[in-house]
Amino acid sequence: MLNDNGILTISLLLLNAIACSGVQVNILDNGIRIKQFNKMHQVSIIGLFPSDSSSMNAFDAVAEKVILETLAGVGFAIVVDTELQKLFVDNRTGTPDFQFPALVAQVNFDVDGTPLPLGAEKHRSIRYPIDLDKYKTERKRKKEILDFIYAEITPPVVQLPGSGMEGQRAKFVFDCVWPKIVVPYATTLTEEVEKTMLELGEEYHGKLHVISMDVREKDAKTLAKESVNVQLTSGFKILFWDPIKSSFPKHYSVTNSLKFDAVKRWLGNNIAEHPNVIHHQLKKKKKKKGKKKGKKKGKETSNGEL
Repeated sequence: MLNDNGILTISLLLLNAIACSGVQVNILDNGIRIKQFNKMHQVSIIGLFPSDSSSMNAFDAVAEKVILETLAGVGFAIVVDTELQKLFVDNRTGTPDFQFPALVAQVNFDVDGTPLPLGAEKHRSIRYPIDLDKYKTERKRKKEILDFIYAEITPPVVQLPGSGMEGQRAKFVFDCVWPKIVVPYATTLTEEVEKTMLELGEEYHGKLHVISMDVREKDAKTLAKESVNVQLTSGFKILFWDPIKSSFPKHYSVTNSLKFDAVKRWLGNNIAEHPNVIHHQLKKKKKKKGKKKGKKKGKETSNGEL
């Protein structure tokens, strides 16, 4: 463990580097700052890194994308002190997990999506041990961080339209490259359908998003028309949409069984076939090809792999 002078020096260096980017990534170097940070942010992503980790640059870059471009109401922080890192316990197990480095998500909803009481100091924490430094490129590190954010900052069933910060986070994951099960509805959904959606969200956690879209609301109605080409005046639809593979979603016949197993069978291999694409937030602008002749040094893979 570093002494107080060592931690202070590292914190000052990190703060200086992060200040240059114009993004507020908090450095949590004592218990008081951790409590203040938790009170300020209902949803947050925290990097538990070694003091010499080169992955903090990637973490900072992702924070800039999420904070500045999506306004998703997500707090970002870094902790390098190994004793302070032990304070972030994974609520899924209820026991300390001292594997470092790691990413931590602190969220304001329970496992089934039920909102936690407003103002609660104790968030639900999800800890994901990962050594980002093992990835040779910063883009691969960014992708791992973004995948973790996509998986954890929203409930198993994402509601659109949402209000305030929840709505911004919902739109953020809706716009990402992950495949989606989209359920637009103009009539109140039955308990059976809601139960199936929750089970799908839990089953495919970390692989896709389940989106519940109330098209009785103007914004959702417009979004459904523009994104999945659906217009409803009554009833509902169940769609599978992979925005990378197809512009149009696949429709599940709602006259069939609405049980979880039936919908899961219908999904088939579509999810497994989703390509390992570059996230839209990480795409570089294409350079215009010159007219010079000669051998190409490299060839980009067709599915956009990093």
